[in-house]
Amino acid sequence: MEKIDLVVSLLREHDRTSWVADQVASTFAQGVSMNVKDAQADIAFYSLEPSDLTSRERQKREKYETTRPYTDGEKLELLAEALETLYIDLPAIQAAGLEALQDLGGGGASIEFAAPDEPEQGLHGYTIELRHLQERRELLNVSFEQFRQELMK
Repeated sequence: MEKIDLVVSLLREHDRTSWVADQVASTFAQGVSMNVKDAQADIAFYSLEPSDLTSRERQKREKYETTRPYTDGEKLELLAEALETLYIDLPAIQAAGLEALQDLGGGGASIEFAAPDEPEQGLHGYTIELRHLQERRELLNVSFEQFRQELMK
């Protein structure tokens, strides 16, 4: 589906989101893993299964795991969940952490996030200004909801 490819491509273009694109593409490539017995009830899998299997062959296969490709709908949902984690859940976790620090008596105006490994420290670090935190979260919530509605059309 073109929407999925476009969004993944856009995510790859930016240093802050390229890791999300990599994770989503990797998950797509792995496919949906399931036990063969459960897979027989899955229409997307059933269409891939050879039609000339005997009942004995089908019974033998029930012990094994199998995979099938994600459907476009499943890919859309997975992509939406990944972006929700990135733009809604992670900022909420950051906000909770910052509030906890302030409750402990922290008087800083900003917090800098940096990778713990020295070679990567300059690559993925960023700073959050505490005074803009709530505005940023509200903007991300509204923007994400608009994006999700467009994505699911």
